[in-house]
This record gives sequence, C-alpha cells and structure tokens, in this order.
Amino acid sequence: MHAFAEVSAWHRGCLPRPVVPTLPSIDAQRDVARSPRGHGVALVLVDWINDFDFPDADGLLAAALPAAERTAELRERATAARIPVIYVNDNFGCWRSDFERVIERCLRRRGARIVELLTPRDDDYFVLKPKHSAFLHTPLELLLDHLGVGRLILTGLAGNICVLFTAHDAHMRDFAVTVPRDCVASNTPQDNDTALVHLARIVHADVHDAASVVLPTGLVSPLSAGMGAGVRHDAALCDRATRFDRRV
Repeated sequence: MHAFAEVSAWHRGCLPRPVVPTLPSIDAQRDVARSPRGHGVALVLVDWINDFDFPDADGLLAAALPAAERTAELRERATAARIPVIYVNDNFGCWRSDFERVIERCLRRRGARIVELLTPRDDDYFVLKPKHSAFLHTPLELLLDHLGVGRLILTGLAGNICVLFTAHDAHMRDFAVTVPRDCVASNTPQDNDTALVHLARIVHADVHDAASVVLPTGLVSPLSAGMGAGVRHDAALCDRATRFDRRV
C-alpha cells in the first residue's frame, strides 16, 4: 500500500498504529558525502525554546521533556565533535523580538525546564522563523552553505509540524536528513509515529535513536577553520543569522 494511503487508512481506523521503521545506525560522515551541498554536519534544534502557551499543550509538554533530555545528550556529543549547533525558533508573532527575549519569556513559562536543559551557548547559532519551516523566509540555507553543511540532524517540536515541514524543505534542497526518533515530540504518540513513518518513507530520512547516530570527528567548517574560538562572520550574514551572545 502506498504510504499516503496507508496513513490515511490508519486515521480511519482501518489499520493498526503505524510501526516506525527500524534502521541500522548511521555514520553521518559517510552519508554526508552523498549530499551535493557540502561535507559538514549540523545539529538543528527546532522550537525547543517554547512557552507551551497554546491549546492542547499538555500532551506536547509531557512528550517534550524526555525528548529534550535525549537532545541535550546529543548536543553535548555534537559540541565535543565540533559540529555546529543551530537553534531555529518561532518568533511567536513578535516581529520586534530577538532570541534573548524569547528565552527570557520562556524561562518564566511552562517550558522553563526544557529551556534550562537546552539553553543556547556562546558558540551556538540562532535563526528566528516566522512560519512552520525553518527554511521559509529565513537565512538558514545561507548559513548552512556558509558552514559547508550537507547533512542536517533535526530535533525539536512538533515532530508532525515544524520538524516535518523543515525536513521536507531540507530534502528538496538536497540536504541529507536525520531525525532521531527520540529527539522529537508531538501532541500525541500517534502523531509522532505518523510523522516518522512519513519522513522515513517519503523524505528518506534516517529515524533511528539518537544513541545510534555516529557523529563525524575532526571536521571543521570553512567558516571556523583557522579562526580559533573567535569566529568571524561576513557582515551580511551577521545581520540575519548570529551566534548567540547572552547579555543577561
């Protein structure tokens, strides 16, 4: 049965809950060589800085905490491997806001524990997005090309909405995509499983557990090569995508 028809039949109650495909561990350094974009890998955190101030947020918040814990472990590994960490976050409709204000707001809301687990660091990047996809009307693609990235490891909220839309846009732009199944969360387990099945079958994403992701070592992006800790940016890029500099 075609994947779309299969998911539709499941929603009508004609089929049991979809089983997320079991995949072998993935060597990100090996697979990134297949991407025409570049040879680097980036860890992308989608909408983790969240106030959970919307209807039916209870289910998402309950699922988000264990996913955030797995993501925090993965980001430690990414940092140790010198892989860039990029936060792509909703602006909550506040067009005059910046990422620091978003963090300050969410630290006072229901999502405070997740923000504490995944607080951005000085060497992380951030991009504010106005809609569901991290690519739509943002400088993310420019930043990824500047970093020489060919594979994205996508984590975040919600698995069946913003992560799904971002993975689609990444796939259409010839990025290789990994979505660790235990690093994404949706309002219900069914919603999450449906998204993962779709990502594996249609987007050809790898949806194994985070612990199975084999991160490359010794890769240094063109942006940071030879610059040490003080990474400089082109002025045009700095205006739109900036390293996180906390001044609170």
